[in-house]
Amino acid sequence: MFRFILMMVLAFAGFSGMGKNDVEVQFKRWSPVPNIRERSFWDGEAKKTYAAGILAAADHSVTVKEYPPSGLYMFFYETGNRYRYENVYSDFRRTLCNTVLAACLSNGAEHIAEAKRLMRLACAMPSWILPAHDTDHLVHDGKAMRIELVSSGMGQNIALAAMLLEPELEPELKQLVKRTLEARIIGHFEDMTNGKQKKDWLESRMNWNPVCLEGVVGTLLAADMNDVRRSELLRKAVFYSRNYVKGFSGDGYCSEGMDYWSYGLGYYMRMALKFHEVGNGAIDLMKDPKFQAVARFPERLMLADDVFPAYGDSNAFARTPRARLALAAYLLGEKPVYPLPAPSEKSANLGDTLLCIMLAGKEREVASAGRKDEFLSGFPDSGVFVLRPGEKKACRLAVSFKGRHNHESHNHNDVGSYVISVDGKCPVVIDPGLPAYTRRTFSSERYSSRITNSYGHSVPRIDGRLQVAGRNTEAHLLKKEITADSVMAAFDIRNAYRNIPGIRKLNRTFRYSRSGSGCFQVMDEAEFEEPKLFETAVITFGTFRKLADDRFAVSYRGKTLKLTIHTDGVPFEVTGDSFRDDIRYDNVMVTRLAVTLKDKAKSARVMLAFEPM
Repeated sequence: MFRFILMMVLAFAGFSGMGKNDVEVQFKRWSPVPNIRERSFWDGEAKKTYAAGILAAADHSVTVKEYPPSGLYMFFYETGNRYRYENVYSDFRRTLCNTVLAACLSNGAEHIAEAKRLMRLACAMPSWILPAHDTDHLVHDGKAMRIELVSSGMGQNIALAAMLLEPELEPELKQLVKRTLEARIIGHFEDMTNGKQKKDWLESRMNWNPVCLEGVVGTLLAADMNDVRRSELLRKAVFYSRNYVKGFSGDGYCSEGMDYWSYGLGYYMRMALKFHEVGNGAIDLMKDPKFQAVARFPERLMLADDVFPAYGDSNAFARTPRARLALAAYLLGEKPVYPLPAPSEKSANLGDTLLCIMLAGKEREVASAGRKDEFLSGFPDSGVFVLRPGEKKACRLAVSFKGRHNHESHNHNDVGSYVISVDGKCPVVIDPGLPAYTRRTFSSERYSSRITNSYGHSVPRIDGRLQVAGRNTEAHLLKKEITADSVMAAFDIRNAYRNIPGIRKLNRTFRYSRSGSGCFQVMDEAEFEEPKLFETAVITFGTFRKLADDRFAVSYRGKTLKLTIHTDGVPFEVTGDSFRDDIRYDNVMVTRLAVTLKDKAKSARVMLAFEPM
């Protein structure tokens, strides 16, 4: 009776944002595919192309004898290095996934025995979360519990492994899995939703919300538990999942960048697919009217195929997330432009692989890859613009620029930044994008890095001082003009420099023309109460070569821009600086070309003009 009353209260009071169908659905134990005893299914899967890769990977990885290696978890606290443990942990999860799948595909005694051994190792681990998310290693030491990005997925891996292999598991292993999932995922999630534990990422509007929830949902669906309790907790998951979509701008812009869109939305869509399947379409997480704009974010952001501006913590070498776009189209009831994702031995997420296996039988006709090559797209609510040649085949430039602010999730101090691509290749003038994550990346020292502060972006520096982070740094769009072949946008960017007194005016104007081979201009106009030193900069992964006092060639990967500097006759000097502060990418150096007016003045006017060479 108590549970019934609680469910009614949740349905009609605290969970009033849920749809009628959301409340009515009763959830049963579910997996995307049948268990190991359904040999007609698994023998058929064993004949498919992907099976050979999974079987080979499982056979290669059965040398795993213990986990985790002694002391490796603590290496992060000693050095601040995240990757040594995370790489080994990822390999372990991938080994577990491949071995469980190999057991189902082969029905072999060795694979089954190894899968059970790995399940026991996983349950014996002191912590499923990453050291970087385990404050003072309290979870590892048994003094606290937390669900985070990786532990939620590990819970789903174990729950699905137990469901797939259930006929082969000893009673004591079934009970070990049940106790472990209850302690690390199910009970803690229940406490979070009931207010007994901090809500943490449940109320977050960034990628932690869908990534953690997708793992929790997969765990709840696959776990051996009471169906009334399962349904109660899954309805709560539906309710809290809506916070993620609220985090996007009305125009669908993702401030966390291309990779984080692919990461967070990929998990959100896999969660949506599970709810759609288990609820027979009664629960549709894609019905939010904002979602269609969110789902098309990559196509509207791309400068060309596999070329994106890397604002914030986004990968400067990100590729088009074809699998994510295909899944979005599938869930929206459209014909995917790209193929739906296929199972792979590279995945460390068993739920993801099983969904791929499930989708293979439902794949619709796939059109040839391609996209609408618009002249102008972007995100007007967010002050981010993307300009392309469109049908003007002679034009060789595609550009992006942004106003926005320095209070974004995974923020870089980059108000007024821009990116220029030549001939549809990787950008020549760049935003450096994703830094290597260290202990200081998400601490008060974040902006001590020249990758995340404004020194590493193509923006002004005034009296040697940089932009600030935080609220009240927003650029204001002053004027915008659009013609058939050109776009002009002018921003007031003073707020990003609000720590510097006496700035009366600081405007940045962008002009893009797709006439001929194309031209892009960046004009800075400043006025100060007292004389100040003004500097602007151009950032590249490539090199600069002097052509004349006011002209330079900027080159990267075989593509070159001619940069012409205009200062209305005011003397200036050009200096270069190359650095590798927190660079994520191998064999890459950030090079900054600074254009500095030689004397302090009460006003400054500097224009940089770029044309393809």
